[in-house]
Amino acid sequence: MKSDAQIPQSFFTVDHIPQHERFEVWRDSIACVFDVECDRDKRLNQFGAQVEAQICGQLMLASTTTLEQSWERSSSTIARCGVDHYMVQFYEAGYMAFEEKGAEYVLRQGEVIIFDLSEKTFLTTNNFSNFSIIIPRHLLAPLLHDSDGHHHRIMSRSNPMVKILHDHMLSLKKHANQVYLSEADDLNRATIALLAAAMNGSVDDGLTNRQGKPIAQSIMVKRVIDEQLSNKELDPEQLAIMIGMSRSKLYSIFETYGGVKSYLRDRRLGKAMSILTSPGQAHRSVAEISYSLGFSNETTFRRNFKAKYGMQPREARQNRLGFEQQRLDHRGLDRRYETWLRDLSV
Repeated sequence: MKSDAQIPQSFFTVDHIPQHERFEVWRDSIACVFDVECDRDKRLNQFGAQVEAQICGQLMLASTTTLEQSWERSSSTIARCGVDHYMVQFYEAGYMAFEEKGAEYVLRQGEVIIFDLSEKTFLTTNNFSNFSIIIPRHLLAPLLHDSDGHHHRIMSRSNPMVKILHDHMLSLKKHANQVYLSEADDLNRATIALLAAAMNGSVDDGLTNRQGKPIAQSIMVKRVIDEQLSNKELDPEQLAIMIGMSRSKLYSIFETYGGVKSYLRDRRLGKAMSILTSPGQAHRSVAEISYSLGFSNETTFRRNFKAKYGMQPREARQNRLGFEQQRLDHRGLDRRYETWLRDLSV
């Protein structure tokens, strides 16, 4: 018999909220990760939503059931929420649809999809129930061959590793409420290792390699860039010299990102956003952060940050604080899952 406590669990539901208020309460809650919209008749007359979540060490597990909606992560949503996680998800009922470069993709039951929550997305769902594992980037990215190449990636259970992952996720959903705190770290390690194996080894049916770029070279160059983010002198010419590659070849790899300069700038801005919205980094000034990430001056950093996220760096930091404060609820709703999602990286 275990003597320690079980992992924390929360259960959010709008069932006891007056019908005409339910959608607004839900929209305010799920804004920790998505901005949502729903048909007016459904939101006023029949709306329902619930999230059952467990925090298992540094992973969050979430079972969600709700009605037909649209879901968006825009640049401003990303800036407001300030999370940098992967979300791995499957549907037990219903489906999800989204577009990628003009093509429509539908996630059906039995398939697994990966979201990179540092990337924008817009998707639609019918009435559904799904299950998600949410993992901080720093735990999973080092184990992946191409850490930023998985957004919107659909993995089919026809691949044995994906089937094993899917079955493991089903088991987590079924038994998570019986897991003890002393077991959480071991379960974390096993789950993350399985995720990495499936993501590295499976053949994507839809989106993997859709850009047609040489994956091995792309991974190598991206890793060099990440290691050199603080290097103010880093530019396409210096990068080409460092890795022994022609500038034309380098540009072909990053053509779909708008070029090497654009990719480098976005990586620096993404890292800046992560720092600005981290409670543990609140003591660092905007100027210090910008210089530490290779920007030549604070003005350039602010201008680029505003162009990408639609707000100034200080606003992103302040909005995060305001967003945290507005999570406090007076209706007796269990909204702890919002805090857990935000604090996974802390």
